[in-house]
Amino acid sequence: MTKIAIIGAGLSGLVVAERLHQLADVETFEKSRGVGGRMATRYADPFQFDHGAQYFTVRRHRFRDFLQLYLKGGVVAEWPLRMAMLEEGQAPEPMDTDHVRYVGVPKMNALAKALAEDKTVHLQTRVEAVVPNGDGWQLVSDDGRDLGRFDWVVTAIPSPQASAILPDGFVHQNDIARVEMSGNFTLMLGFDTDLPIDWDGARTRYSSIGWIAVNSAKPGREAGTSIVIQSTNEWADEFLEEDKDKITAHLREEAEKLMGVTLPQPVHTAIHRWRYAAVQTPVGEPFLADEKQRLAACGDWCLEGKVEGGFESGMALADYLEERL
Repeated sequence: MTKIAIIGAGLSGLVVAERLHQLADVETFEKSRGVGGRMATRYADPFQFDHGAQYFTVRRHRFRDFLQLYLKGGVVAEWPLRMAMLEEGQAPEPMDTDHVRYVGVPKMNALAKALAEDKTVHLQTRVEAVVPNGDGWQLVSDDGRDLGRFDWVVTAIPSPQASAILPDGFVHQNDIARVEMSGNFTLMLGFDTDLPIDWDGARTRYSSIGWIAVNSAKPGREAGTSIVIQSTNEWADEFLEEDKDKITAHLREEAEKLMGVTLPQPVHTAIHRWRYAAVQTPVGEPFLADEKQRLAACGDWCLEGKVEGGFESGMALADYLEERL
């Protein structure tokens, strides 16, 4: 049976694994403690924070059809949020929600966890190198461990990481190099009291903050008022290496100005830096494959940088590989 290694257990990689695990011997390698990639959740009892993707929308039939099973099973749910536009010195401006927004339940990575069930997923395993081994590839971890020999290797990780892992001879290295990705800072605040606001999620004008959400307002979340504040990508790129305490102080102060309230002292505060949060210049193709060398790359950076884009990329690559098994 053909052996396939997938590097990255975000949505794209797990979609490939789901599609191919009955047709091939598939192993997935993930450097983090859990699956989901940027569909991520941070815990601090009694709080939980979706500190990556905030929600996702559905615009194409294939993704809509795929989600039906998980909607019926309660793994995914609609988030009927009250949206607002925030601007310093102005009252919150209610916004129409033109698209249905979905979230994982009870946390954002629930869909990824469902896809990972009954699959071979190696967590906390960082692949350092992909080296030739006969007519296949040997994977080596960052601590020098031999992770096995595979016929096909698929990367499903941010483009700079894919470029670093894939061999120089990969025919699409130049295509990957042209992809530009931006960072993001996410501030997580937990309070032991409700906040005097009448919206669940907010966009902003003229601010270094791009999004504020009452994470505890999402369906299936635990008690404990949790607020997620995300910077704009442009601001994050400028201050990506700044001291995290300074980033925390700035985002909290800016949020108070936008919200028009003085926030109480949080009982929990955390900051997360996403070095590769959003794609600015995608490939424009759903995946990149080198059939001669049996190497491939997929991810939201191939298309539009959204959850649905990650799904579409993984599905398209799975279609391609299925024809070759």
